[in-house]
Amino acid sequence: MAISNIQIPSLLKKKEVTDDKVVFRVRREAVSCVNCGSDDHDVVHHFDQEYYNHDKFETYSWDGGVPLDLTIVKCKGCETVFQSPRFCEESLHYLYPNHPLPEKLSYKRQMQNHKFHFLIDMIREHGTKSLHEKTAVDLGTRYGVLPELLANEGYRAMGVEMNLKCVKIANQAGFEHVHQGTIADIDRLTKQQGMDRVNLVTMVDIVEHLLDPRRDFELISRHQQSGDQIFISTMDVESLGHKIFGKNWYFLHAQHTYYFSEKMLGDLLDKFGYDIQYVHRIAKFKNLSILPKELKKHNALRAPGNSERTNSKRWFAEYRPSLFDYINIVAVKR
Repeated sequence: MAISNIQIPSLLKKKEVTDDKVVFRVRREAVSCVNCGSDDHDVVHHFDQEYYNHDKFETYSWDGGVPLDLTIVKCKGCETVFQSPRFCEESLHYLYPNHPLPEKLSYKRQMQNHKFHFLIDMIREHGTKSLHEKTAVDLGTRYGVLPELLANEGYRAMGVEMNLKCVKIANQAGFEHVHQGTIADIDRLTKQQGMDRVNLVTMVDIVEHLLDPRRDFELISRHQQSGDQIFISTMDVESLGHKIFGKNWYFLHAQHTYYFSEKMLGDLLDKFGYDIQYVHRIAKFKNLSILPKELKKHNALRAPGNSERTNSKRWFAEYRPSLFDYINIVAVKR
Protein backbone atom coordinates (compact mmCIF):
# COMPACT_ATOMS: atom_id res chain seq x y z
CA MET A 1 0.00 0.00 0.00
CA ALA A 2 1.61 3.23 -1.13
CA ILE A 3 1.90 5.97 1.47
CA SER A 4 2.77 9.54 0.56
CA ASN A 5 4.71 11.92 2.79
CA ILE A 6 2.35 14.87 2.28
CA GLN A 7 1.25 16.13 5.68
CA ILE A 8 -2.25 17.42 6.39
CA PRO A 9 -2.74 20.89 7.86
CA SER A 10 -2.21 20.82 11.63
CA LEU A 11 -5.18 23.09 12.24
CA LEU A 12 -8.41 23.08 10.27
CA LYS A 13 -11.15 24.30 12.55
CA LYS A 14 -13.88 25.68 10.30
CA LYS A 15 -14.57 25.79 6.64
CA GLU A 16 -17.46 27.56 4.97
CA VAL A 17 -18.96 25.80 1.99
CA THR A 18 -21.23 27.49 -0.53
CA ASP A 19 -23.02 26.12 -3.57
CA ASP A 20 -26.09 27.11 -5.56
CA LYS A 21 -28.48 25.40 -3.17
CA VAL A 22 -27.22 25.80 0.38
CA VAL A 23 -24.85 27.74 2.59
CA PHE A 24 -23.75 26.15 5.84
CA ARG A 25 -20.82 25.88 8.21
CA VAL A 26 -18.99 22.61 8.65
CA ARG A 27 -16.63 22.12 11.56
CA ARG A 28 -13.75 19.72 11.20
CA GLU A 29 -10.68 19.17 13.34
CA ALA A 30 -7.31 17.47 13.10
CA VAL A 31 -7.19 14.53 15.51
CA SER A 32 -4.46 12.59 17.28
CA CYS A 33 -4.16 8.82 17.15
CA VAL A 34 -6.83 7.31 19.41
CA ASN A 35 -4.60 4.33 20.18
CA CYS A 36 -1.24 5.88 21.14
CA GLY A 37 -1.94 9.63 21.21
CA SER A 38 0.67 10.50 18.57
CA ASP A 39 0.22 13.46 16.21
CA ASP A 40 2.82 12.07 13.81
CA HIS A 41 1.37 10.35 10.76
CA ASP A 42 1.63 9.85 7.01
CA VAL A 43 -1.13 10.37 4.46
CA VAL A 44 -2.41 7.08 3.06
CA HIS A 45 -5.15 8.44 0.77
CA HIS A 46 -6.27 11.95 -0.13
CA PHE A 47 -9.41 12.79 -2.13
CA ASP A 48 -9.76 16.26 -3.62
CA GLN A 49 -13.03 18.17 -3.45
CA GLU A 50 -13.87 17.36 -7.06
CA TYR A 51 -13.16 13.64 -6.80
CA TYR A 52 -16.66 12.99 -8.06
CA ASN A 53 -19.47 15.06 -9.53
CA HIS A 54 -21.76 16.13 -6.68
CA ASP A 55 -24.56 17.16 -9.01
CA LYS A 56 -24.74 13.68 -10.51
CA PHE A 57 -23.99 11.72 -7.35
CA GLU A 58 -26.93 9.81 -5.92
CA THR A 59 -26.03 7.55 -2.98
CA TYR A 60 -23.26 6.21 -0.72
CA SER A 61 -21.66 9.63 -0.38
CA TRP A 62 -18.51 9.82 1.69
CA ASP A 63 -19.24 13.43 2.46
CA GLY A 64 -23.02 13.71 2.35
CA GLY A 65 -22.80 15.92 -0.74
CA VAL A 66 -20.58 18.41 1.11
CA PRO A 67 -17.83 19.45 -1.35
CA LEU A 68 -14.90 18.93 1.02
CA ASP A 69 -11.73 16.94 0.57
CA LEU A 70 -11.07 13.73 2.51
CA THR A 71 -7.75 12.59 4.02
CA ILE A 72 -6.98 9.15 5.49
CA VAL A 73 -3.78 8.93 7.55
CA LYS A 74 -1.69 6.26 9.27
CA CYS A 75 -0.08 6.81 12.67
CA LYS A 76 3.71 6.44 12.47
CA GLY A 77 3.82 5.02 15.99
CA CYS A 78 1.19 2.25 16.10
CA GLU A 79 -0.04 2.22 12.46
CA THR A 80 -3.67 2.98 13.34
CA VAL A 81 -5.48 4.27 10.24
CA PHE A 82 -8.01 7.07 10.62
CA GLN A 83 -9.55 10.16 9.07
CA SER A 84 -7.97 13.53 9.84
CA PRO A 85 -9.18 16.24 9.71
CA ARG A 86 -12.48 14.75 10.75
CA PHE A 87 -16.02 16.03 10.99
CA CYS A 88 -16.92 17.10 14.53
CA GLU A 89 -19.96 15.68 16.26
CA GLU A 90 -22.13 18.72 15.66
CA SER A 91 -21.54 18.47 11.89
CA LEU A 92 -22.19 14.75 11.54
CA HIS A 93 -25.70 15.29 10.20
CA TYR A 94 -24.10 16.38 6.92
CA LEU A 95 -22.64 12.86 6.61
CA TYR A 96 -25.82 11.01 7.52
CA PRO A 97 -28.60 12.40 5.34
CA ASN A 98 -32.12 11.25 6.08
CA HIS A 99 -32.54 8.50 3.52
CA PRO A 100 -36.16 7.46 3.09
CA LEU A 101 -37.27 4.87 5.64
CA PRO A 102 -40.30 2.62 5.25
CA GLU A 103 -43.43 3.72 7.01
CA LYS A 104 -44.06 0.13 8.11
CA LEU A 105 -41.96 -2.99 8.60
CA SER A 106 -42.92 -6.63 8.38
CA TYR A 107 -41.63 -8.38 11.49
CA LYS A 108 -41.85 -11.76 9.77
CA ARG A 109 -39.98 -10.62 6.66
CA GLN A 110 -37.22 -8.94 8.65
CA MET A 111 -36.69 -12.07 10.74
CA GLN A 112 -36.73 -14.37 7.71
CA ASN A 113 -34.31 -12.29 5.61
CA HIS A 114 -31.76 -11.25 8.22
CA LYS A 115 -27.98 -11.23 7.65
CA PHE A 116 -26.90 -12.53 11.06
CA HIS A 117 -26.79 -16.30 10.53
CA PHE A 118 -22.99 -16.41 10.71
CA LEU A 119 -22.85 -14.18 13.78
CA ILE A 120 -25.38 -16.32 15.64
CA ASP A 121 -23.32 -19.41 14.78
CA MET A 122 -20.21 -17.64 16.15
CA ILE A 123 -22.03 -16.80 19.37
CA ARG A 124 -23.22 -20.38 19.75
CA GLU A 125 -19.69 -21.67 19.28
CA HIS A 126 -17.63 -19.06 21.09
CA GLY A 127 -20.04 -17.38 23.51
CA THR A 128 -19.53 -17.82 27.24
CA LYS A 129 -21.46 -20.91 28.34
CA SER A 130 -21.30 -20.82 32.15
CA LEU A 131 -23.67 -17.94 32.91
CA HIS A 132 -27.05 -18.51 34.60
CA GLU A 133 -28.50 -15.32 33.12
CA LYS A 134 -27.17 -13.97 29.84
CA THR A 135 -27.52 -10.29 28.95
CA ALA A 136 -26.66 -8.67 25.63
CA VAL A 137 -26.54 -5.18 24.09
CA ASP A 138 -26.43 -4.68 20.33
CA LEU A 139 -25.01 -1.28 19.42
CA GLY A 140 -26.24 0.32 16.19
CA THR A 141 -29.09 -2.16 16.04
CA ARG A 142 -31.10 -0.50 13.23
CA TYR A 143 -34.52 -2.20 13.49
CA GLY A 144 -33.54 -4.58 16.30
CA VAL A 145 -33.38 -7.87 14.41
CA LEU A 146 -30.19 -9.03 16.16
CA PRO A 147 -31.53 -8.45 19.72
CA GLU A 148 -34.61 -10.44 18.73
CA LEU A 149 -32.40 -13.30 17.54
CA LEU A 150 -30.32 -13.10 20.71
CA ALA A 151 -33.50 -13.27 22.79
CA ASN A 152 -34.31 -16.49 20.94
CA GLU A 153 -30.88 -17.76 22.02
CA GLY A 154 -31.72 -17.17 25.67
CA TYR A 155 -30.26 -13.69 26.16
CA ARG A 156 -32.03 -10.80 27.83
CA ALA A 157 -31.19 -8.52 24.94
CA MET A 158 -31.42 -4.83 24.16
CA GLY A 159 -30.65 -2.91 20.96
CA VAL A 160 -29.40 0.68 20.89
CA GLU A 161 -30.10 2.76 17.76
CA MET A 162 -29.23 6.42 17.13
CA ASN A 163 -32.00 7.07 14.59
CA LEU A 164 -35.25 7.76 16.45
CA LYS A 165 -37.38 7.09 13.37
CA CYS A 166 -35.83 3.62 13.03
CA VAL A 167 -36.69 2.96 16.67
CA LYS A 168 -40.32 4.00 16.24
CA ILE A 169 -40.76 1.94 13.08
CA ALA A 170 -39.16 -1.07 14.75
CA ASN A 171 -41.31 -0.79 17.87
CA GLN A 172 -44.47 -0.51 15.79
CA ALA A 173 -43.50 -3.67 13.89
CA GLY A 174 -43.12 -5.64 17.11
CA PHE A 175 -39.38 -5.32 17.77
CA GLU A 176 -39.67 -4.56 21.47
CA HIS A 177 -35.99 -4.55 22.43
CA VAL A 178 -34.95 -1.39 20.51
CA HIS A 179 -34.13 1.85 22.35
CA GLN A 180 -32.96 5.22 21.06
CA GLY A 181 -29.44 6.29 21.98
CA THR A 182 -25.71 5.89 21.36
CA ILE A 183 -22.84 4.27 23.24
CA ALA A 184 -22.75 7.39 25.38
CA ASP A 185 -26.22 6.41 26.68
CA ILE A 186 -25.26 2.88 27.74
CA ASP A 187 -25.26 3.77 31.46
CA ARG A 188 -28.78 5.18 31.31
CA LEU A 189 -30.20 2.44 29.11
CA THR A 190 -28.76 -0.49 31.05
CA LYS A 191 -30.11 0.98 34.27
CA GLN A 192 -33.55 1.34 32.69
CA GLN A 193 -33.45 -2.32 31.70
CA GLY A 194 -32.10 -3.47 35.04
CA MET A 195 -28.87 -4.78 33.55
CA ASP A 196 -26.13 -4.64 36.16
CA ARG A 197 -23.78 -6.50 33.85
CA VAL A 198 -23.63 -6.97 30.06
CA ASN A 199 -22.29 -10.40 29.17
CA LEU A 200 -22.26 -9.78 25.44
CA VAL A 201 -21.86 -6.60 23.37
CA THR A 202 -22.29 -6.86 19.60
CA MET A 203 -20.92 -4.20 17.24
CA VAL A 204 -21.74 -4.97 13.59
CA ASP A 205 -20.57 -2.25 11.17
CA ILE A 206 -20.15 0.18 14.07
CA VAL A 207 -16.49 0.62 15.16
CA GLU A 208 -15.51 2.23 11.86
CA HIS A 209 -18.07 5.02 12.50
CA LEU A 210 -16.99 5.96 16.04
CA LEU A 211 -15.54 9.40 16.74
CA ASP A 212 -13.66 8.22 19.83
CA PRO A 213 -13.29 4.41 20.01
CA ARG A 214 -11.09 4.68 23.10
CA ARG A 215 -13.81 6.50 25.04
CA ASP A 216 -16.49 4.14 23.77
CA PHE A 217 -14.62 0.93 24.67
CA GLU A 218 -13.94 2.39 28.10
CA LEU A 219 -17.69 2.97 28.57
CA ILE A 220 -18.47 -0.57 27.44
CA SER A 221 -15.82 -2.07 29.73
CA ARG A 222 -17.51 -0.55 32.80
CA HIS A 223 -20.48 -2.83 32.21
CA GLN A 224 -18.53 -6.04 31.68
CA GLN A 225 -16.68 -8.39 33.99
CA SER A 226 -14.18 -11.19 33.51
CA GLY A 227 -15.40 -13.64 30.89
CA ASP A 228 -17.79 -11.19 29.20
CA GLN A 229 -17.38 -10.65 25.49
CA ILE A 230 -17.49 -8.16 22.61
CA PHE A 231 -18.28 -9.37 19.08
CA ILE A 232 -17.00 -6.96 16.39
CA SER A 233 -17.57 -7.08 12.65
CA THR A 234 -15.79 -4.47 10.53
CA MET A 235 -13.84 -4.10 7.28
CA ASP A 236 -10.16 -5.06 7.56
CA VAL A 237 -7.77 -2.31 6.50
CA GLU A 238 -5.09 -4.98 6.00
CA SER A 239 -7.35 -6.97 3.69
CA LEU A 240 -6.43 -8.13 0.21
CA GLY A 241 -9.06 -5.82 -1.27
CA HIS A 242 -7.52 -2.69 0.23
CA LYS A 243 -4.03 -3.77 -0.80
CA ILE A 244 -5.11 -4.30 -4.40
CA PHE A 245 -7.57 -1.45 -4.93
CA GLY A 246 -5.99 1.22 -2.73
CA LYS A 247 -7.75 4.56 -3.08
CA ASN A 248 -10.62 3.01 -5.04
CA TRP A 249 -11.48 0.56 -2.23
CA TYR A 250 -15.23 0.59 -1.60
CA PHE A 251 -14.99 1.26 2.14
CA LEU A 252 -13.06 4.52 1.98
CA HIS A 253 -15.46 7.38 2.73
CA ALA A 254 -16.01 10.05 5.36
CA GLN A 255 -18.62 8.16 7.39
CA HIS A 256 -15.78 5.76 8.24
CA THR A 257 -13.57 7.51 10.74
CA TYR A 258 -11.32 4.54 11.69
CA TYR A 259 -9.98 1.62 9.69
CA PHE A 260 -8.98 -1.32 11.86
CA SER A 261 -6.99 -4.51 11.48
CA GLU A 262 -6.78 -7.41 13.94
CA LYS A 263 -3.62 -5.92 15.46
CA MET A 264 -5.05 -2.41 15.79
CA LEU A 265 -8.23 -3.65 17.47
CA GLY A 266 -6.21 -5.96 19.70
CA ASP A 267 -3.95 -3.11 20.86
CA LEU A 268 -6.94 -0.87 21.63
CA LEU A 269 -9.00 -3.55 23.40
CA ASP A 270 -6.01 -4.59 25.48
CA LYS A 271 -6.00 -1.17 27.12
CA PHE A 272 -9.40 -1.99 28.67
CA GLY A 273 -8.64 -5.52 29.73
CA TYR A 274 -9.71 -7.55 26.67
CA ASP A 275 -7.94 -10.33 24.80
CA ILE A 276 -8.87 -11.43 21.30
CA GLN A 277 -10.32 -14.92 21.64
CA TYR A 278 -11.23 -15.72 18.04
CA VAL A 279 -10.81 -14.15 14.59
CA HIS A 280 -12.65 -15.09 11.41
CA ARG A 281 -11.95 -13.99 7.85
CA ILE A 282 -13.28 -15.31 4.57
CA ALA A 283 -10.60 -17.52 3.05
CA LYS A 284 -8.50 -15.59 0.53
CA PHE A 285 -8.96 -18.16 -2.21
CA LYS A 286 -12.70 -17.35 -2.25
CA ASN A 287 -11.79 -13.89 -3.52
CA LEU A 288 -10.72 -15.47 -6.80
CA SER A 289 -14.35 -15.94 -7.84
CA ILE A 290 -15.09 -12.20 -7.72
CA LEU A 291 -11.64 -10.76 -8.45
CA PRO A 292 -12.03 -10.39 -12.27
CA LYS A 293 -15.27 -8.39 -11.90
CA GLU A 294 -13.80 -6.18 -9.16
CA LEU A 295 -10.58 -5.59 -11.11
CA LYS A 296 -12.68 -4.40 -14.04
CA LYS A 297 -14.27 -1.78 -11.78
CA HIS A 298 -10.87 -0.81 -10.41
CA ASN A 299 -9.34 -0.35 -13.86
CA ALA A 300 -12.31 1.70 -15.04
CA LEU A 301 -11.96 4.07 -12.09
CA ARG A 302 -8.24 4.50 -12.77
CA ALA A 303 -8.81 5.50 -16.39
CA PRO A 304 -8.67 9.27 -17.07
CA GLY A 305 -12.11 10.75 -17.67
CA ASN A 306 -13.82 7.44 -17.06
CA SER A 307 -17.47 7.35 -18.07
CA GLU A 308 -18.56 5.56 -14.89
CA ARG A 309 -17.66 8.51 -12.72
CA THR A 310 -18.96 11.21 -15.04
CA ASN A 311 -22.14 9.59 -16.34
CA SER A 312 -23.48 7.31 -13.62
CA LYS A 313 -25.31 8.74 -10.63
CA ARG A 314 -24.59 5.54 -8.73
CA TRP A 315 -20.94 5.12 -9.66
CA PHE A 316 -19.73 5.18 -6.06
CA ALA A 317 -22.05 2.34 -5.05
CA GLU A 318 -21.76 0.30 -8.23
CA TYR A 319 -18.18 0.79 -9.41
CA ARG A 320 -15.96 0.99 -6.36
CA PRO A 321 -14.40 -2.46 -5.86
CA SER A 322 -13.98 -4.69 -2.83
CA LEU A 323 -13.38 -8.35 -2.04
CA PHE A 324 -14.40 -10.36 1.02
CA ASP A 325 -12.67 -7.77 3.19
CA TYR A 326 -14.46 -8.15 6.52
CA ILE A 327 -12.97 -9.31 9.79
CA ASN A 328 -15.01 -10.78 12.67
CA ILE A 329 -13.49 -10.67 16.14
CA VAL A 330 -14.51 -12.11 19.49
CA ALA A 331 -12.81 -10.38 22.43
CA VAL A 332 -13.11 -11.60 26.04
CA LYS A 333 -12.51 -9.55 29.19
CA ARG A 334 -9.71 -10.79 31.41
